[in-house]
Amino acid sequence: MLKNYFKIAFRNLSKNKGYTFINVAGLAVGMGICLFLVLLDHYAYTFDHHHENNDRIYRLADKIAQENGSILDVAISPSPWGKALEADYPEIEESTRFYYRGGVARYEDQILRQGITYVDESIFRIFTYPFKYGNPEDALDGPNKIVLSEEMSIRYFGNENPVGKTILIDEEPFEITGVLHKLHPQSSFTFNSLASFDSLTEEDYPAINNWRSHNLYTYVLLKEGNDVKQLESRFPEFIAKNIGEEFTQRYTPHLQNIKELYLSSNLYAEQGQTLDISYVYIFSVIALLILFIACINFINLATAQGLKRAKEVGVRKVLGGSKRQLVFQFLTEAFVLASIAVFISITFVELALPWFNDLANWSVAPNYLSNPVYLISIFVVVVLVSIIAGGYPAFFLSSVRPVIALKGNQPVSNGKISLKTILVVAQFTVAVFMLISASAVNEQLDFLKNKDLGFDALNILVAEIPNEENVNLATIRDELFRIPGVQEVSFSSNTPGDESGSKVQYYPEESFENNGLLVNTYSVDQHFFNQYSIELLRGRDFSRENSTDASSSVIINETAAKRFGWEDPIGKKIATSSDDDRTFLTVVGVVEDFHYETLHNRINPLIMKYDPSGFYNLSIRLNTAELKSLTTLISAKLKDLNGGRPPWHYFLEEDIINEYTTETVIGEMLRYFTYLTLFIACLGLFGLVSFTVVNRRKEIGIRKVLGASIANIVQNISGQFLKLITIGFLIGAPLAYYLIHLWLNSFAYSNPPGLITILWAGVLTIIISMLTISHQAVKAARENPVNSLQSE
Repeated sequence: MLKNYFKIAFRNLSKNKGYTFINVAGLAVGMGICLFLVLLDHYAYTFDHHHENNDRIYRLADKIAQENGSILDVAISPSPWGKALEADYPEIEESTRFYYRGGVARYEDQILRQGITYVDESIFRIFTYPFKYGNPEDALDGPNKIVLSEEMSIRYFGNENPVGKTILIDEEPFEITGVLHKLHPQSSFTFNSLASFDSLTEEDYPAINNWRSHNLYTYVLLKEGNDVKQLESRFPEFIAKNIGEEFTQRYTPHLQNIKELYLSSNLYAEQGQTLDISYVYIFSVIALLILFIACINFINLATAQGLKRAKEVGVRKVLGGSKRQLVFQFLTEAFVLASIAVFISITFVELALPWFNDLANWSVAPNYLSNPVYLISIFVVVVLVSIIAGGYPAFFLSSVRPVIALKGNQPVSNGKISLKTILVVAQFTVAVFMLISASAVNEQLDFLKNKDLGFDALNILVAEIPNEENVNLATIRDELFRIPGVQEVSFSSNTPGDESGSKVQYYPEESFENNGLLVNTYSVDQHFFNQYSIELLRGRDFSRENSTDASSSVIINETAAKRFGWEDPIGKKIATSSDDDRTFLTVVGVVEDFHYETLHNRINPLIMKYDPSGFYNLSIRLNTAELKSLTTLISAKLKDLNGGRPPWHYFLEEDIINEYTTETVIGEMLRYFTYLTLFIACLGLFGLVSFTVVNRRKEIGIRKVLGASIANIVQNISGQFLKLITIGFLIGAPLAYYLIHLWLNSFAYSNPPGLITILWAGVLTIIISMLTISHQAVKAARENPVNSLQSE
């Protein structure tokens, strides 16, 4: 019997090739997008799951009460907290710290300026980092030991095992004790090397024993079976014991499971990359909506075919066919269509993944045999589509009464508002929603790329500072100015738009006993503000002639002055420590606010010091249109100054745009999903109009005989669909506008979609729909009425 069902199903599908093609194409696209997004969602949800102890690894974060009453939730914590918690609370099995600082790594004649990550030796008992060479048990059990990433090891030593060799970090010898295998692609934070925390002294890290300076990341490993909430409830007593009772209202430490960091954490000074979980929800809903549209096509076309299949149903019922058998027959046809479509959709996914991985810098792969989630998703999608898309037509057609069916006049619907009407409206509601959303996202991206950031990033080349011992900053600057086209040169720890600046706790002198303020800190030279066209509002710039600038002078932005409560900041003093032997820094200048972070954030306080030891970036402004050739000359000059080693370099404008990679990826995906949504909707509309024209052939013939023009007939056929599309626009447009505003709330600066964007989406939808309808409508209107009025 089952074999017979499939045989009939294939016979009917091959007999109606146009109907089969439209349904398979629509379902394949809808299912392909759904499976594609299932893979992406699963990839995002499994970040950091590769650590064996992931259920017990937690990051220590802190909610800091600010003087203005606001709460600053930070991902960083003071250095002593982790080890003290481990000693005081038996629930904590291990702890480790991550402290990032710049440094110069050198092996023989190879020099690389990079970030160094200092960690406690317990890191390998907490996290799962497989070793390629070396022993994790004692790799960092003493000072001046370092473990390299596989990439860094290959860069310095090729395929050689470097364990036992010595590498210089800021001219300090470190023994290489291990090499890690390539880091897992789903790691929310990465590093080039891990140096032992015991290597640090107070000279290297002044806040090493400071209980109130938040500037590193702390992770703890809890013992099995411990209640996190119960442990957190005891943290106030920890603060009272180690810092003071009055600070229990100031600091509120809390724990975050490592599996939740990538999607559910968006704290200040976040470590590594994160993704707002709302994007996962948004694209999950989009996947279901597009699949829903494909199912609507199936339902509409199947019910439209009802008149054709009615006689078949009537005959089978007269011959003894039960309703159950008929339902199973139609569901079998839906299952066959869904099965064919899913194999095509898998091909779509395979073709789309390389494009997406390149765009988003992910490493998503189906891994069919080792990814049960994907296999289950394929099965569930096929079954759901078969039931949802095939269910209504199956029960509808199997309910036809034999007497009416054999007369060939079974109505498609019996209500005032047919299911076909509701489904077409729903379909174009989704299409309009997608079109407006894609347009709004692209407008926001254009806004982000073109907004005045308060500094000039045009034609600025950022490069690595040469590290040859006999080459100083003045020599580099002089040599670069010998190249025609170089307008300005400056040195700094960071460039505007770079969110990796260090955060330091500062205490203003007049309110020193109160709480300090966690402030972003840059090291810049005396040419930095001129380089970036940042206006100095008060005071003076840094000067090499002023001996105190390198040790005790700072320049702040407007927001820092306001946050410290200073109307006239010049001459005011701040300190980076609350200890009695603190050193004060004097404010010598105030600059206009500029967006040194992305536009996701409001402008925060910024303090800039003149500290040549902290300079990592070389900024070069070019004043010529021949950027490519000039960049080649500069690269060659820096290579010579760097002992023959080519430096890294990039254009700042491009780097700032790269800060919005997530939004760019979302915009690209929405754009293509919108195209596919309109394709599916128009495909279904084309099929529906075709069936409408076939069923109204005689009516159209009579109208032509009675004098109706081609335009009248086209208007009559398209008018009913135009009304439904308009209703879909009136529902989809407000929904899109509301949800887009919710998304824009994640940006401190945004550009909401205007009326023109919304109207444009409606007009475009109507134009595309009318072009889809007009082909069949004009064809029917031009047909000779003699042919359509002939008796069957």
